[in-house]
Amino acid sequence: MKLIKILGILLILTLLADPVFADVAVGETGIGAQPGDQDPRICVEHREVLIGAGVDPVGINGLAYRTGMYAFAGERLEYTIVVRDPNGALDIGFPKIQVGEDPYLVYPDWLELMTKGNGEAGWTESNSYVGDHSILLGTNGPDGTGNEGTIHIPLDMTLGELETLSWLAYVQQGYIPHVDIKLDLNGDGYYTSGVDDGLVIEYDKSTTPSDQPIGSMGYQYNNWVQTFDDKMTEINNDTIAWLSSGAPGPVGGIGYVSGTLAQWKDGTVSSGVDENTKILALEIEVDDWIVISNAFIDDITINGQVYLLEPETMGGFYPEVLCNPVSLSDSCNGMGTMNPLTDRAYVCHLTVEPQWDGEKEVKITAYNSAFEPTDGTHVETWFFNPALSMSVSTSDGQAIHFEEMPYGATGDLRTVHSLNRLKVKNTAEGGVNMWMYLAGTDLTDPSGASKCPTTNVLTIDRMEYRGWSGTQWHSNEGWIEMGKYDQNAACDVISGGFKLGASDIDNDGRLEAVPTQTLKCYGGLPVPYDINALDAALSHVLTNQGNLEVEFKLTYPTPCVGSFTQGSLLVFGKAI
Repeated sequence: MKLIKILGILLILTLLADPVFADVAVGETGIGAQPGDQDPRICVEHREVLIGAGVDPVGINGLAYRTGMYAFAGERLEYTIVVRDPNGALDIGFPKIQVGEDPYLVYPDWLELMTKGNGEAGWTESNSYVGDHSILLGTNGPDGTGNEGTIHIPLDMTLGELETLSWLAYVQQGYIPHVDIKLDLNGDGYYTSGVDDGLVIEYDKSTTPSDQPIGSMGYQYNNWVQTFDDKMTEINNDTIAWLSSGAPGPVGGIGYVSGTLAQWKDGTVSSGVDENTKILALEIEVDDWIVISNAFIDDITINGQVYLLEPETMGGFYPEVLCNPVSLSDSCNGMGTMNPLTDRAYVCHLTVEPQWDGEKEVKITAYNSAFEPTDGTHVETWFFNPALSMSVSTSDGQAIHFEEMPYGATGDLRTVHSLNRLKVKNTAEGGVNMWMYLAGTDLTDPSGASKCPTTNVLTIDRMEYRGWSGTQWHSNEGWIEMGKYDQNAACDVISGGFKLGASDIDNDGRLEAVPTQTLKCYGGLPVPYDINALDAALSHVLTNQGNLEVEFKLTYPTPCVGSFTQGSLLVFGKAI
């Protein structure tokens, strides 16, 4: 009995220790999941351009109406955005709005101005390409003495990492500035003369032809040019450089060692120099080894990165502005319903500054919680502070002139028409559209032997005009009496929403602008002047590169004798 019990226990223990499933196959694998580190997205919920009463001081356009991607100083761009991060709102750091390509400013502790002998190197406000300052490099001779003025720019890169280099130069006299690339051949981090070396890139030998006399070189004087002007605007792998420790020339002469930057990087020109050779510094300089030289330097660009030469923070060029958090709305187009677990809302303000000029990129970038920029962006291209301009001419190249009045004319026969037309073209920068106005001065007879009807003045209100530009024109072939130029008057743009008024107020047979229902600019009236336009502010727009034509008629009073040759028509364009 005891034996049987012991065997039964052993059998149970065996089954428990090593289970066997006769009718089940068992397999096993690992398991894991990662939500992924996805970049956030930006949704623009609301966008506004504050150009009128919404800015302080009040902007140039009280109607707050803009028809192009341009903006003037004091105007403000405003964006309400939602940033969504699928990994959760806690991974959202902040968004920034930025103008331009994020160039850096250069400070005195970042570079060093150096001189040798009686050379000169210093900051100046007397001439600059961008901003308020540049650096003036110069020598005082005599020729061939080796005086130098140098901008020393420390670098932390290899020769292979230097892809492009350029700068702006304004040569006053002598030889255009060149650059020395200081190389660390022994790798100790310091430049030691006789141990380390450099590559010299200069106008004459950067490409063929070489060994030219100064008088045969084609770069410009007293004008801002890029790098080597007519020979080369940017230094790159095709540019020829010669070894500083070798002979300075002539090309092909004894001891002269040179090659393109690509060849130097390949290590095929001189032993010890290749793509891995460390660059200690770039030195842009002038010297008087050939001739006394002086030049301004501005805006150095290294591998596409612009460095503005300013001795202190400018606080205006290419700013980055933090966006402010606001309450999350219910939805944003393109994202659907908002979720506070993944979404945050911000408002971004950017005020245009007076020194911004030309076409610039405006970018909103979402940063993560580690304060690193992400690929979550919204980008627009704007033209800042465009110059307003127009061309004004006539159809025959002469001043506006009229047909002769028939002898003894009375009544309607005393009205004569212009024999040519006024032609206006909007030539403003940046795609600016303009509201157009036309005014005139009274006409006088310089001889004084005139009478019209009581003095020697033919008043401008005797003249009428009608104009056209595309579908805009003086409706019903209507004419409107000319406005008189007033230099002290305002240039008004109001909220519109009404028709331009016109009636024969003084019963002289000519339509005058109704004072309470018109827009004026220095006394000038809108052109075209469309009395049937649904909105006055939309009836006299001249689009960028668009053309406007105007014709005139003149009614002489009785009596009117003289030669009224002194007078002017003035055309005003106000940016929309």
